[in-house]
Amino acid sequence: MIVVINPSGGRGHGFKGLHAYCAHDADGGVTDERVDWISTRNLSASPEHAYKVMIATADRADELKAANGIKTGRKTKQGPVLHIAMSFDEDEPFDRQTVEAAVDGLLGSLGADPATMRGKSKPKRRQFADEHQAVIYAHNDTKHRHVHIMVNTVHPETGLRLPTSNDQLKASKWAHSFAAEHGTHLKTPNRVFNQEARQNGEYVKADRRMPRNLYEQQKQAEETAQAMVRAEVEKIQDAQRKKDAAVYQAARNLQAMQAKALVDLKDQHEGRKASMRRSVDRELKKIAAQAREEFREPKIELAKRQVREAETFEAMESSFLGWAKNSAAAVREALQDEEERKSLIKRSFQILTSAEDRRAFFERGQQRERAALEAQERAKREAEELERKKAHEATLAANRQRFLDERAALETKQAEETAAMQARFEERKQDRELAQAKIDDMHRQAAEQKQAREAEAKQAPPNPYDATRLQGEALRRFNEVKGDRTEEARRRDLDQSDD
Repeated sequence: MIVVINPSGGRGHGFKGLHAYCAHDADGGVTDERVDWISTRNLSASPEHAYKVMIATADRADELKAANGIKTGRKTKQGPVLHIAMSFDEDEPFDRQTVEAAVDGLLGSLGADPATMRGKSKPKRRQFADEHQAVIYAHNDTKHRHVHIMVNTVHPETGLRLPTSNDQLKASKWAHSFAAEHGTHLKTPNRVFNQEARQNGEYVKADRRMPRNLYEQQKQAEETAQAMVRAEVEKIQDAQRKKDAAVYQAARNLQAMQAKALVDLKDQHEGRKASMRRSVDRELKKIAAQAREEFREPKIELAKRQVREAETFEAMESSFLGWAKNSAAAVREALQDEEERKSLIKRSFQILTSAEDRRAFFERGQQRERAALEAQERAKREAEELERKKAHEATLAANRQRFLDERAALETKQAEETAAMQARFEERKQDRELAQAKIDDMHRQAAEQKQAREAEAKQAPPNPYDATRLQGEALRRFNEVKGDRTEEARRRDLDQSDD
């Protein structure tokens, strides 16, 4: 648990501005996603109108004092706004019931009871912050879960200002007890040490927080240094990305080129095969044409002779002697067929007694002669075609071997190209590693320089005069920006403890 009173460095003046910051997102818009819930104390108005009631109460402070018979006294330069930031440790509960109880406990510890005080400057009345108007805002937008509390230091009934002497010390004491209750007090060893020293009667004053303008200067210096590192890192990374892009593009080009080379090689092989097929087809057609031309005259002579033989056969059928010759010729033709020879006597009788059977055997004999001539032509053509096909197969085999040899040579070449590209990738990997080592070294040096600056700032002796002057300057600048402040500054104040 860490509690910071007035994290902006001075008492605030505007309820409206603080409410606008706490009730909405940090970008200054109208959204409120970072706000888990809002609660009020000693206010009947709704949370969105509570700040207006608090303004009215502060404006009526003198009237309230007069109504209670209290002298108004002199005007104070401090505004009526008390801003408190409570940051919970990750091991501390953050449910709404626990948080609201913690807020009530903290408010109950801020104020004064004259019965427990010594000296002349003690207040005349008992007065604590839990009697005052307050609005509680629970936020979820940072690493540490936290709440903001906006307290009206003007009492809603008496008009008296809340005694705020040693309010940070009181808040620290309460935070220590809360952390001890939840077992997280050892996470703030400085606070434990200070509390134990105070319990032993020692006077211990916590280190002052860095003045606002010094913090902003240091923050600006850190941001400038980080921006320079980021710019140099981006420059290195951009150069590495360009080198990577060039290598990857070269690899893609090589891959495409190698794929195209293999496709072209296959296309050349298939093209030669197709050309060979067309050539052999032309030659086979030429062989067939030559065979037809060579047997054209024998076929014509055979046809003429068979016509004459048919005329003679028909003329001989008209005489007994011719009929006998035709019968003998038919029997000889029947003897050419093995099946006919099995029934030669029966077939001979039919030939002798039937002119149709004699004519059928005569025509069959002529058909056999024509078939024999066709067989001669076919045998000659097939022999020549066989020789040509053998030559074609040999040509195809030679073309196949040529393709295999060319592909092997191409694969060897491409393997060498791939190995060279892999070597380029390995070089790029080593170059990236060197670049990353350079980046890591830059970050390490920046971190070491930051630690050195922080250590030097902690070891520097305090200068109250300069601190007072710088705090006044910070407050003046704070007021010049209409009471608003950056989200980074608020988070810095939230995470920074006086203890």
